[in-house]
Amino acid sequence: MTNKVDILVVDNSEVRANTIATLLETAGYSTSITLDGLESLRLAQTLRPNVILVNSLMQGMNGFEICGALHSMEASKNTPVLLLINRTNLQEIEMVYQSGGVDFIGLPILPDELVSRIAPHSAINVMGEIRTREDDKLRAITNNIVEGLLLVNNKGIIELANPQAEFITGYKKQELEGSPFCMLLEEPASTEYKEYFNRDRNIHKSLSHGPSEVITTNKDQEECPLDITINSVFIGSPLYLCLLCDVSYRQHIKEEITQSANTDPLTNLHNRRSLDSNLTKTISFSQRGKYPIGVLMIDVDYFGNYNDNYSHKAGDEVLKVLAYSFTSCVKRPQDIMSRYSGEQFVIVLADTDEAGVRHVSTCLLALVNGLKIKHKYSAVEDHITVSIGAISAIPIQNTTCHDLVEASESALLQAKKEGRNQVIIHEWQSEGAIGSPQVLNMPNEQGLRPCS
Repeated sequence: MTNKVDILVVDNSEVRANTIATLLETAGYSTSITLDGLESLRLAQTLRPNVILVNSLMQGMNGFEICGALHSMEASKNTPVLLLINRTNLQEIEMVYQSGGVDFIGLPILPDELVSRIAPHSAINVMGEIRTREDDKLRAITNNIVEGLLLVNNKGIIELANPQAEFITGYKKQELEGSPFCMLLEEPASTEYKEYFNRDRNIHKSLSHGPSEVITTNKDQEECPLDITINSVFIGSPLYLCLLCDVSYRQHIKEEITQSANTDPLTNLHNRRSLDSNLTKTISFSQRGKYPIGVLMIDVDYFGNYNDNYSHKAGDEVLKVLAYSFTSCVKRPQDIMSRYSGEQFVIVLADTDEAGVRHVSTCLLALVNGLKIKHKYSAVEDHITVSIGAISAIPIQNTTCHDLVEASESALLQAKKEGRNQVIIHEWQSEGAIGSPQVLNMPNEQGLRPCS
């Protein structure tokens, strides 16, 4: 006998069907897939899924016809059917309910919406089935559902709470049951949900509210962001099935994704994307206060020769050492250190005039020379050296990050052309033109200035 599944996915696109199944399985649901409408009718009888998800654009029988056929069969007449439709097509939305569908999910698929829309229907169907079973089976399923579950009466009072709801809210079962649902909410959400219960009380049809992300307060008075989905079920009077999903992890995931998207994986410095974003903000700040910005572009001298002779792995280690060492000279939190490309770095010094740029550039040049990283294939020294091009600018209205980086790169090219292992500072003019350069050449160890 085939095992029962949570969700039957019916879609004529194998790629989309597999994507949907993966998202649902990640959320804890078991799934089965079929690409054929007629086959879905057979599977609905053998698998007895809790929810059936059907693409409206199925070939042969379309999704609406499949939905109608499912509701005509004894085995699936009470199974919730959700249709995948064009979210902007109002006619298709009407056809969802005309064909017997309980809800729809718009295309293209949004992962959070997919899980949040299916969850209440899956839970309701599970609850409907287990009412015919023994009480211990009902308790087992309720207690093990992945979401917090609250059953609320038509006065907004909690009648049933599962263990996950206890865990999420911090309240014990006996503290939740008999208490108003809105005690969990902060304003304005508390008033919004009170109005929802009052408005829905005398409407004799099933309504839903959510999913909606709100800020709740747990027993320890700590804020906790939740996705709350409410579905009303009328049995003489309305009962509200409230599903609570803790979404605090989303913020953590978003932060991790943002960090990853803005960080160079080798050096852990800002990457080029992050440089553009942060430099744009620094320019805006500088324009308002007429503060100067220092921009340094650093290039490791003859680094191609180093990679060719010592290996790219050794070259990567050099870049990591340099990136870490730069923090000795660039210490302020408002400054930006980034890996611009292979062996090039860009450093942005907020509120830094020409003297400050000169000091930091000198410090960096001395620092790298002082590391004495062996490089016998360099035409400058027998160790790793860098060339630095720098500017200090008070940006005008139309100044872009590209303008400042390009100006520092121009100074860098001159530093390389004139012998490397030196700093050249170009004078920035309001039109972005370059004036007479200043050269800080570091020909030997005796000429180095110590970092302070």
